[in-house]
Amino acid sequence: MAVPQGRTRDEWLRCHDELAVIPGIDLIGLSKLSVPRCFQAPAAEARLACTAHLLAHGTSKPLHLLGGDRSLPWELAEHRRLGHDQPGAGPRVRSNDSSFAYWYAATGIPMDAATGRAEREAPAKPDLTAAPLDRAVLATALTHVALLRHAAGLPTAPSPADAPADEKEAPCR
Repeated sequence: MAVPQGRTRDEWLRCHDELAVIPGIDLIGLSKLSVPRCFQAPAAEARLACTAHLLAHGTSKPLHLLGGDRSLPWELAEHRRLGHDQPGAGPRVRSNDSSFAYWYAATGIPMDAATGRAEREAPAKPDLTAAPLDRAVLATALTHVALLRHAAGLPTAPSPADAPADEKEAPCR
């Protein structure tokens, strides 16, 4: 994977074009940091605009969304609605990685399933060691995973009822 960088949209796009032709690069990562800076919009909106531009100009590599902000479920649903994830004439958005489900549950920031957006951004580096992750936090994280999977058009994950029955069985401390 290669992750284009830049200070401006044009610089980012030139970097993308140069990275995309390097042998062995089989995936382009869209950063939640550099794409918003270069496309001058919040992370989700910037990556949607970037993806639309790349697909309109025939990108040669599949795209991977690196991380996400408070709007990640909305962003995934929008990529899906716009067909950015559908195979067709060329590569599309194929994957995403994010600690969204975990961080927003662990920091107690509410998520609005109807809008696909959390109430506010999670801290850049939340303190996740202050307290054990109890059953309620893990159940919330599982709910967030299900929300993300639904937004991306994937089968839903296990339900919160599948979380460990008590804290003794919880996998995270």
